[in-house]
Amino acid sequence: MSLTSELPRPFMAWSPETADIGKRAGAWRRRYFLGKFGEDAALFLLRRRLGARMDGRAHALLAAIHRRVLRALDRLPHVPAAAPVRRLGVARSETFVAPHDPVWATLYEIEASLIRKALGERWVELHHIGSTAVPGLTAKPIIDLALGLPPETFAQELGEAVRLLAKIGYRYLGDRRGLGGHYMEKGAFPMRTHALQLHPAGGRELARLLRFRDQLRADSALAGRYDAIKRALAPVSGGDRRVYVWSKAHWVNDLLLERAGPQAWGDWLLAQDPPSLYRMHVRHRARSSSVRAP
Repeated sequence: MSLTSELPRPFMAWSPETADIGKRAGAWRRRYFLGKFGEDAALFLLRRRLGARMDGRAHALLAAIHRRVLRALDRLPHVPAAAPVRRLGVARSETFVAPHDPVWATLYEIEASLIRKALGERWVELHHIGSTAVPGLTAKPIIDLALGLPPETFAQELGEAVRLLAKIGYRYLGDRRGLGGHYMEKGAFPMRTHALQLHPAGGRELARLLRFRDQLRADSALAGRYDAIKRALAPVSGGDRRVYVWSKAHWVNDLLLERAGPQAWGDWLLAQDPPSLYRMHVRHRARSSSVRAP
C-alpha cells in the first residue's frame, strides 16, 4: 500500500454536493499535495548532496515549487461565505472554517485571564493572534494565543511555564521553531479549542506573528483576499488539515518575507527546517494508534 493511499479521507457524509467536493479535493491532492512529497524529496536531496551550499539549480527548484502553489491558489473557485455558526473547536481530521464570530474576542480574554493566573509573574506579554483575532475574517474556530516569556531566562522559564500551563489543560507538542515556536494546545482529543505559542518576549518570530495580524486588521482588501483563499481552500483540501495548512502557508509566508527576490522563499523554507508531510503523517498515525490502544 502506498503512503498516499493511507492518508486520512475527507471527514464528511456522502451526498451529491459532498461527492463533488470530494472529486475536487482528490484533484487538488493529486496535483499539489503529491507535489509536496516531491518537494520533501527535493529538500532531502538538497540537504544530503549540497549541505550548506545552495547553487542556482536548488534555488530555481524551490522558487518553481512556490510559484506553482501560488498560481494554484489564484485559480481556486470562489466559495461564498457560509452562514454564521456558533462553535469552538476543530477536530484533527477537519479543515472546517467559519465566518467570524465576535465572541472569539471574549473567549480570548477569558483564556488570557486563566493563563495569567496560572503563570503569575512569569509572563511578559500575551496576544490574541491568528484569524480569530481579525474582525470579519473567516477562521478555524480555534483561539490562537502567543505568549512572550522573559528572553534573558527563556530556556529556564519555558519548562516551568509548560508545567503550569498543563494544570489548566494545555499539552506541550514540541518546538516548531519559525513555524510556531514552542507549541501547546488545549481541548479534549481529537478536538482542539485553543492553540498557544511560547516565544521569547520581543523576539523576531513573535514580532512576525503580530505584524501579520496587524496588517490584516489595517488593510481590508488584504484581509478580503486572505478570507477568499481560506474559504476556497478548505473544501478542496479534502478534510486533510496538513494540505490546507501547507498550501495556505505559501501565501502567508510570501507576504511576510522580510526581503524579496526569487531566492527569498526557498531560503526562508530551508532556514525553518519544517517537518515534512511524511513526518507529519507518521506522527499522525502514531498518535491515532496510541489513542486506540487499550
